[in-house]
Amino acid sequence: MNDAPMRGPDLEAVRSRLIHWYDRHRRDLPWRRTRDPYAVLVSEVMLQQTRVETVLPYYVRFLQRFPSASHLAAASEDEVLRLWQGLGYYRRARQLHQAARVLVERYGGQVPPDPEAVRALPGVGDYTAGAVLSIAFDLPVPAVDGNAQRVLARVFGVDEPADQAAGRRRLHDLARRLVDGPRPGALNQAVMELGATVCRPRRPGCGDCPLAELCVAARTGDPEAWPVRRRSGRWVEEDVAIAWCRVDGRVAVVRRPQEGLLAGLWALPYTRRRDGEGWLEARDRLAAALEAAVGRPLRWRRATLQGRWDFSHRRWHWRLFLADDAGERPEGPAGGPAGGRGRLQGGCGASRPAGRPATGDPSTADEPAPPRVPTGSDGAAVAEGLAPWGSAGEGGEPSPSPAPARPLRACAAATAEWAAETITWVRLADLERLAMASLDRRVLAAVAGRGEGGPRGAGAGAAERRD
Repeated sequence: MNDAPMRGPDLEAVRSRLIHWYDRHRRDLPWRRTRDPYAVLVSEVMLQQTRVETVLPYYVRFLQRFPSASHLAAASEDEVLRLWQGLGYYRRARQLHQAARVLVERYGGQVPPDPEAVRALPGVGDYTAGAVLSIAFDLPVPAVDGNAQRVLARVFGVDEPADQAAGRRRLHDLARRLVDGPRPGALNQAVMELGATVCRPRRPGCGDCPLAELCVAARTGDPEAWPVRRRSGRWVEEDVAIAWCRVDGRVAVVRRPQEGLLAGLWALPYTRRRDGEGWLEARDRLAAALEAAVGRPLRWRRATLQGRWDFSHRRWHWRLFLADDAGERPEGPAGGPAGGRGRLQGGCGASRPAGRPATGDPSTADEPAPPRVPTGSDGAAVAEGLAPWGSAGEGGEPSPSPAPARPLRACAAATAEWAAETITWVRLADLERLAMASLDRRVLAAVAGRGEGGPRGAGAGAAERRD
């Protein structure tokens, strides 16, 4: 706990210096060139836990395609998610889409200057509502994000932990009193801008700060001691087996559950390794589901690709296993089974045309439509490490030769995190049209780089960093 005094500087002096500094030093960002409430809402949703430089191209493209709430409300969720792909935290896109529909249904497509109405929009909390209302309407509503928390805690010497209820209440009260004056929108942006560019978490630039002479933390000589935090974050580490399975010229994909990490996004088939379970045992559970879907044995290769992917509070150590049909036939002219009408067996005997989504049109077997783009996501990857190709065994020697085909496993043994009947088979060209997390894009790029038939031009995708 810090020993700094609870008294802080005069609010009027802080407000005056902040706005004067902001007018001279603010960055020229596209959302600062408008006071259109809808455009401000889009920018604030995108900026939630996301770097400015990451958001810039997405913001411009999004407003070009959806220049108003009415345009966004009329779009399909698939199209919205495709434009959002790579930005991470896909739940934001789904909720912004829902908010646009609420605005059209209740407010004629306009964001109302009403704090309660704005806070009631899907995906809008106190911070986003404060930012929209103060910037677009110049209403004295505080907007306290992580940058603002840091600035306020240091300037006023707030000793209550910022990650506890008492600390959050005190910081919000300071922000409320500070914003109650001229130009509240500029004031809120000034606090956030100062936190982003000068009052940084590490090595703050106190020599360039307009509040240095007033700041409690700066006077102690240890500004990094603020804000005080109680929580010590611990990452959950998991081992995840992933399968690249190509049969009759098509690749198996599954949809992640609609709740939880990366919810609703398309993925290569995967399963988490259980306690006491080896990598090959986890692979065998994947194989059970895939072979049940194909209706015949698969050939599994011994070589694997392995790496690490970090989410905000979770780390995946993943290993990719390669499989193909033990008796794979040449592709037909449409990129499918010879003759264009070969069939793959769905889980437990359910039959489905090769490569066809469950909701496809039976009249287009030779040119199947890609699966629907999924709904949103909760998580976002923040780092990734890649290891070379090696053995899939538990300490065995690497081998490029394929493992022999084995008898078909019982459908009841398919204990992956999705059912065999949910597997969809898509052509390589259609993989690019699916909304997938950066992890899966990275894996696809690695497969393509190894010459295993990955989609052409499959980029790794930018890591979805959140600081």
